[in-house]
Amino acid sequence: MPTTVYIVEDGPGNYRKAMESQEVEAWHRGLNSECASLTKNKVLQFIDSIPTGKKAIPTRLIMQHKLGPTGETVRY
Repeated sequence: MPTTVYIVEDGPGNYRKAMESQEVEAWHRGLNSECASLTKNKVLQFIDSIPTGKKAIPTRLIMQHKLGPTGETVRY
């Protein structure tokens, strides 16, 4: 049973808009945190090139504000 419930609100439509927004610092922290979590859990691995005979799996950033119970942004 979940102990925390977040309400999700749309964020910027793409990475460029996030980096041009007034919340750029918060988006950087959120992206760094997400990449660290994916790497730690061995879900994501950064590489310089794709090995011969292998295919990359496309990914997409979905940037949203996660809101607390009173409507304040608690995570980016």
